[in-house]
Amino acid sequence: MSSAQDGSTRQERRKAQTRARIAVAANELFAANGYEMTSMDDISTAADVGLLGDHAAGAEIARLISRGSV
Repeated sequence: MSSAQDGSTRQERRKAQTRARIAVAANELFAANGYEMTSMDDISTAADVGLLGDHAAGAEIARLISRGSV
């Protein structure tokens, strides 16, 4: 099924891809360095996204962790 058929927009797909990159990067860094030693800047650099230092980004990481995505 194409994305046009499933109703997702380009923006929705980009957001999902970005969240997936963040989750993968965070998971890898937590495994390698531990949760306490991993900064938001480390995650944003590894995920190749803008800085994650704001509250919304921190909340997103926390949400991913709580859902078991990270």
